[in-house]
Amino acid sequence: MIDANFSLIDTVTENGDPARGIIDLSETTDRQRRPIVIDFLSSKMSHRIKSGVDAELIVKSIGVKRSERPGLRILDFTAGMGVEAFLLAQAGFSIVAFERDVRVFELLNDALSRYRKSGRTIELEFQFGDATLLELGKAYAVTLDPMYEGEATDAKSRPKKAMEAFRKMLSPSSQGENAALFRAAQRVAEARIVVKRPAGAPDLVATDESGRVLRPTHRFLGKTARFDIYSCR
Repeated sequence: MIDANFSLIDTVTENGDPARGIIDLSETTDRQRRPIVIDFLSSKMSHRIKSGVDAELIVKSIGVKRSERPGLRILDFTAGMGVEAFLLAQAGFSIVAFERDVRVFELLNDALSRYRKSGRTIELEFQFGDATLLELGKAYAVTLDPMYEGEATDAKSRPKKAMEAFRKMLSPSSQGENAALFRAAQRVAEARIVVKRPAGAPDLVATDESGRVLRPTHRFLGKTARFDIYSCR
């Protein structure tokens, strides 16, 4: 169900370029109502790229040398703000990312269109829909970043403005939905499934076909998040 408090509007990026944004109509001040824009050309993202995408945990979690990445297909089942998908594409992979909220999907495509209009090329595609319901074909890896019910919101783990708004706007995934995501990932991932979780959060509840509980074979730990790797081989 779409939350009517959130509305798409025309706005601009930090560089003054026309863009689509989302505002929270329930907020009471102009500062709180500042539009959320996805911008792959932002100064923050440019700094991350300049610093080197191979150092990003999401790239490390795929575990492939740069020379072997071109054409290697990775599916992102939970696009969200598109950060992980964009970083993986910048690292040289071919990425298809899925988003099931039509408003977020519009922001993602708007950001990708602006990026390409700047003269840059990238192997990245956003598709609208629930990845668990689509015929996808095989991929080297699948990435998941499910939004759980009851995630911690203490001062250290509280998300920034954009993610905080997304948590208000979008319905969190139930355990059953997350299990369905993982099962769908198992059907298409040839090498590994990578699950992003907040640091200190419990593992995603994952099982194999026999019902045996699966544990990550490896983890990459960051300050606020970690990437759990489940081997498919």
